[in-house]
Amino acid sequence: TSEKHSEALNELMSACKALMSNIKQDNLLSLSYKISDLLDKDDTNCKKWAAWLSEMHFLGSDMDLQCEIPILMKSFIERLKDQNSVVLHACNRAVIAFNNKLTPELLALQLFFISNKISSMVSDAKHRKGMEGKAFELPGLNINKGLEPWLPMYLHGLMHGSIETRELAVNGIGQLVQITSSQFLKPYLIKVTGPLIRIVGDRLPTSFKGAIIETIGLLLEKGGMSLKPFVPQLQTTFLKSLTDSSSIVRAKALHSLNLLVPLAARPDTLINELTNISMHAEADAVEDLLDAMKSVLMKLGKKASSDTLLNCINKMGDFHNHDSEKVRSDAACILGLALGNIPIDMLTPSLNTYLPQVRDTNDGQFWEEFRLRALFSVADYSHASGAAICEGVLPSLRQGAKKIELKKGETIASLACSASGAFACAMRKVGGKKVEAVYLKVSNLLAGVLQYDCTGTGIAKKEAALAIKKMSKYRGSELLQKNYGILIPSLVKTLKENNMVYKYSAERAIFHLLEIRSDPSRLKSYLASSEVSPDTAR
Repeated sequence: TSEKHSEALNELMSACKALMSNIKQDNLLSLSYKISDLLDKDDTNCKKWAAWLSEMHFLGSDMDLQCEIPILMKSFIERLKDQNSVVLHACNRAVIAFNNKLTPELLALQLFFISNKISSMVSDAKHRKGMEGKAFELPGLNINKGLEPWLPMYLHGLMHGSIETRELAVNGIGQLVQITSSQFLKPYLIKVTGPLIRIVGDRLPTSFKGAIIETIGLLLEKGGMSLKPFVPQLQTTFLKSLTDSSSIVRAKALHSLNLLVPLAARPDTLINELTNISMHAEADAVEDLLDAMKSVLMKLGKKASSDTLLNCINKMGDFHNHDSEKVRSDAACILGLALGNIPIDMLTPSLNTYLPQVRDTNDGQFWEEFRLRALFSVADYSHASGAAICEGVLPSLRQGAKKIELKKGETIASLACSASGAFACAMRKVGGKKVEAVYLKVSNLLAGVLQYDCTGTGIAKKEAALAIKKMSKYRGSELLQKNYGILIPSLVKTLKENNMVYKYSAERAIFHLLEIRSDPSRLKSYLASSEVSPDTAR
């Protein structure tokens, strides 16, 4: 009967438990090999009971179990990929019991073997057919207390090992984080993050420091708001790392800071620190600091105070003649983002103060390019801000577009075209009675650039065509219908020149302007109109 069967099973289990608790030292190795063979079999019951026997052995034995580590750990690691929940939980309980009999120091000595074994298993799983490019989560870690038996040895190696062991440990922790879901990682986030923050400030090799920052980034991806208590320390860590001499460390710090930004309640401290640090950083670090500032302003600029934004605007202007074009471009973008986040009633005065059309310097070309990039950033980021200052800046944009006629004016003309298109789109999205007038003015500006006989690279004509394309999208082509007579002949003339720098852009502009894909009748209607010359029609 089932009752007799249950009694017999209980008696058998009691006998096995007593036996496993009294294995002598000389028999430990042979027992380990036998249990390992059973764990590696295909039979689920066999694996389950092998795990249970080993658990009873670990719980009851008072022998030195150190010799069993490499044999049994190999099999327990293999079982982490098992698909049977009963087997996974049985093995997990066994490894926890095993660890309780061993010191972290002993386990840390096996870290190289354990870490490599897990890495190899994960790599094999990821490269199986159908798994390419997919996230992989190791079944044995994605159960209740799945990480419990594995993290202590990694953390001990991280805090107390040699430099090589510590780097191995942090890379291993990063891998465990990657293959564990957020749900089962959550209970261990604080336990792991604290030690990483404590050691990242030490004098460390580049690869080690980069690995720590990368692992913290992985924790932020998985942990999110659970790591909010660490925001001040992590912010300090990432800001310091953004000035590191290694580009690898800076890149990883930038990525991790971008993940941290959404957790910050108020961005003022972060923006001010980034602004001030960037003014005195080495040239290589400035680019990464400005990239970080762009990310902060795009995500949290609306929460920043006006004083913080104005301080940023004021300081960014100093980069207008920096040796690096990327720094000049990024600083202009940041200035525009900051302007786009200040209250509308402060916008025009701030524009006149910090971004005047003419600045008393000996590098007018640099300043004009910088100013146009910043204006584009304002309109492209904040449609309300762009619409508010549109009419005020259009005259200077027309002057910039006319610089195409000058030997060194093509860059300025191209930037003026980009900014003009952005302001026209901002006006359309905000709406109002002046939208048609703005579209007409910008159409004339862009057509004038397209009509010019190009003697330079053609970048200005390319940007003019791209601006028309941008203005045509999202129902903008309806506004431009009245301007077909201005724009289409200019685009057709541009196509005839057969300059590959801007030919494709001009084709795409016509495609969107006439809505050839969505409304073929518009092209037929235009070709039938009296304003189309036979040459343009062809």
